[in-house]
Amino acid sequence: MVVRDPALLAWLREEYELHWEASDPWFPAPEDSPSNRELVERDILRMLSGGSTREAITRTLDISPRTYTTYMAALRERFRVRTNEQLMYELGRRRDTAADG
Repeated sequence: MVVRDPALLAWLREEYELHWEASDPWFPAPEDSPSNRELVERDILRMLSGGSTREAITRTLDISPRTYTTYMAALRERFRVRTNEQLMYELGRRRDTAADG
C-alpha cells in the first residue's frame, strides 16, 4: 500500500503515535524481573543446597562446566567466601537470620 495523500499520512501518523503512547509494553522492564544470570545462579544454589553434583547441575541446567565454574566464582566473590562449603554455610546462616528477623 502506498499512501500519497499528505493529509491521510498525517492522520495515520497521529493515530499511530496516539496508540503507541497508550499501549502497554510487550516485555517487562528489566527491573521488574530477574535477569537470566540471576535465575541461573538461583537454580545453581538451590541444586547445590539439595546435594546435587556439579555434573548433575550442568546437565540439568544445560550449561557447560566452564559456565558453572564462572557462576560459582561470581557467587563465592559476592558472598566473600573461598569454597563451596563456606558458600553453603553462609547461605544457611543468612536464611536463618532472615527467618528470625
